[in-house]
Amino acid sequence: MTSNTKTVLVTGDVIVDHHIYEGRRLKPDSFDIIGTQEKEARGGAGLLYQILDEVSRQKIQSGSKEGQFELNFGLNNDVFKELYSNLHSYAVWKPCKSQNDYVWRMVQPLGYGNSPKLYFPYSKFVNKEVASNQNVLVIDDGGLGFRLNTQKEAWPEIIQKEGSKSLEWIILKMSNPVGQGDLWRHLSTKFKEKLVLILSIDDIRREEVRITRGISWERTALDLADELCFNPDISMLLNCRHLIINFSSEGALYVDNPDSNRIFRLIYDPAHMENEWKGKIEGHGLGFMSCFTAGIVSRFVEVSENAVKNENNVDAGIKAGLSAMRTMHLTGHGQVDDEQIGFPLTKVAEDICRPSNKYASIALPELENAGDSINSRWTIMTAHFKGAKENPLPLYDIGIRAALLGPKALTNIPYAKFGKLFTVDRNEIESLRNMRKMIIDYEKYDKGKKPLSLAVFGSPGAGKSFGIIQIAEGVLGRDVPILEFNLSQFAGPEDLIGAFHQVRDRILEGTTPVVFWDEFDSKKYLWLQYLLSPMQDGKFQEGQLTHPIGKCIFIFAGGTSFDMENFGEPKEDKKAWDKYKLKKGPDFVSRLSGYLNVLGPNRRQCFDKKTKIWIDDPMDVCFPVRRGLLIRSILKLFGDEYLKIDRGILSALIEVEKYNHGARSMEKILMQLKQPGDDVIRRSNLPPAEIMSIHADY
Repeated sequence: MTSNTKTVLVTGDVIVDHHIYEGRRLKPDSFDIIGTQEKEARGGAGLLYQILDEVSRQKIQSGSKEGQFELNFGLNNDVFKELYSNLHSYAVWKPCKSQNDYVWRMVQPLGYGNSPKLYFPYSKFVNKEVASNQNVLVIDDGGLGFRLNTQKEAWPEIIQKEGSKSLEWIILKMSNPVGQGDLWRHLSTKFKEKLVLILSIDDIRREEVRITRGISWERTALDLADELCFNPDISMLLNCRHLIINFSSEGALYVDNPDSNRIFRLIYDPAHMENEWKGKIEGHGLGFMSCFTAGIVSRFVEVSENAVKNENNVDAGIKAGLSAMRTMHLTGHGQVDDEQIGFPLTKVAEDICRPSNKYASIALPELENAGDSINSRWTIMTAHFKGAKENPLPLYDIGIRAALLGPKALTNIPYAKFGKLFTVDRNEIESLRNMRKMIIDYEKYDKGKKPLSLAVFGSPGAGKSFGIIQIAEGVLGRDVPILEFNLSQFAGPEDLIGAFHQVRDRILEGTTPVVFWDEFDSKKYLWLQYLLSPMQDGKFQEGQLTHPIGKCIFIFAGGTSFDMENFGEPKEDKKAWDKYKLKKGPDFVSRLSGYLNVLGPNRRQCFDKKTKIWIDDPMDVCFPVRRGLLIRSILKLFGDEYLKIDRGILSALIEVEKYNHGARSMEKILMQLKQPGDDVIRRSNLPPAEIMSIHADY
């Protein structure tokens, strides 16, 4: 240890975890070598101490002079022998697939033991050999009693008195219920400027808050920031110097909270929203928040109390903790055929010291009023590339790079991938994820008494059907039946009968078909009244017979409006509104479960209610990026393959003012530029001006 070595004290709620590893020897004469085992392990503050102890050991072994610390535990070892039955937890572990091997992962939490009448007397087990001049105090508040005033004698001596010169940071890992307990009130009142609070978003969502889940990083982060600033139910959580809220292994919100100039920072995985990466892994685990906290502590020993600009250290600690959570999840409790199984202390500590997963970070915009997050059009992409300009220029250079290099050109930009559809636009990501969730829930839980009704809007050629098909194939399988009916070509309502029978035939085959009703709003909303009963009751009338439709997904693709917000007739025009009501327009809208506004390769369109025309949205600066990605999709470049193209042609494709027929025009141009047998797109392949002018300004 060096003279600059920090001393760290870990204490708090402890628990004994009982891991039951379920084997395959179901009979006494079975020859299977994997039998059932049961092992006890330290949990809570005990597990956090063990992780930090391994981190400290590895730092010393590496010879690194930076970030070394001396570790102590605030309770003696007898505490684990004397725990009451309610401080024992149980879980079942089974072999789960992990790359080419099988590892032990939790598949069933069995909960806690019996609850006694009294809280466990932590004060009897205080480690009296620990000195009182610690630099960093780490408290694991698991909601098991350590936070109560009756346990005050077990709280470290260094926080019993104020004005300790040695104490630099108090790192409090808190569980539900959040912002409560005598310990929190004591620390947030007496030690606010030294307090680092670590929480899970799952615990915060148990309070009366409105924080979206799994829609977009922008929406979730802004929702949380809004609630912290303006919701009195959780605003007390800001009574600390640093607040860190974890979104599983995919990200975290960090609040740098000095007396003035509060800053919110989002640390995130661009490829995955909250729980998306974790959801791809078979099985679960225990100790995620302990890994996360250990990563943060490992960097806070490098941050002095007086360091004003320490964001890099805190960011690094958060990223180390997130990376360690993933390593723990992937590793599980070891390979099934290992002799020694249990918590992967060594691998977790290695990842904390040298993180193997990459994360990005960005500062959030200021929220001036409650609810700002709902209407905010702020995106990580524009903030990353253009800063906070009020009128940023279109991202032409990023669009060119995206076309040439594909997704790897968009480092640190959140994106979503649905089959062959790749998008980085916040609005599309949010809408598409909402659509996917509704389709998943409908397929999984709905009995299918009536169709799931969704609407899609966008300018002509925007590709309204493409995104929905990609989501449907991802949820329902690549063989999902897709039926398309263009209502503008139907002679009258009687033509709907044949269409409904085709849908029923596919349902009777045991599938959940996706049915596109193209231009459902044609003929001045004629069709809406005839679609109401199938949408609401799941039935249609044929003469005197009533037929049930069954489980299917109705997709209504509009042709009169470019977005849902301006569909129908304005109430201000009483005559038009009355006609719209007679055609059952409001009733039709009320039966929709959701909608999607598709943007396409041109600028987003806004409806000017004064002139009643659609105009370009000057704040849509991401359309060049959409164009770049669409170019690759049309040319079937779905990986990292470099696009070989004349740079002048590429600039024109990205920067042209408008594609007259949306994605269809872009596809026509590219198919004429791409000559068979030539792997380079050249300007010499340009079609004549009169042909080009059909699709764009030549």
